[in-house]
Amino acid sequence: MRDLFYKKSAYCEGRFGAFGPVDIEHYRPKGGVKVDVTHGSDWWFAANRDNSLPACVDCNRERYKHVANAGMTQRDLDAVMEILAGKKNAFPIAGSTWACCQHDDHDSENSLLIDPTGRDPEAHLEWSEDSDESATKAP
Repeated sequence: MRDLFYKKSAYCEGRFGAFGPVDIEHYRPKGGVKVDVTHGSDWWFAANRDNSLPACVDCNRERYKHVANAGMTQRDLDAVMEILAGKKNAFPIAGSTWACCQHDDHDSENSLLIDPTGRDPEAHLEWSEDSDESATKAP
C-alpha cells in the first residue's frame, strides 16, 4: 500500500514520516456514520482491502486543527480558532440515503469524499493561484 500511494496520505498527499505515522484508514467507516446514527457500521467492508487507504494521522483522526478556506491569508489562518476535524467516521454523500447492507448499491450514494483509487480527484478539485504573496509565505 505504501508503494501504491508513493508513501503519501490518500487525502492530503503528505509524505509518511515527514508529517507523522501512517494509519490504515477505512474509507467506508467501520464504526458507523457520524452524521446518521441509524446507519450503523459497514462491518462487511471492515477487512476489505478495497476499503483501506493509507492516511496521515491528521487526515484520519478527529483532532483540533486550523482549517483554511479559499482566499484566506496566513494572518487570517492565524486568527482562526481550531476546530475538531478529521475523517474518522465521516462519510458525506450527495444523496439522502446511505447503503445500509452488503447487497445495497453503494455507488448510488455518490460519496462527497473522494476515494482516489476509484475517482480521479483532479476532476473534482479546482486549484487557484493566490497573487497575494503574504498568503503563500510562512510566518
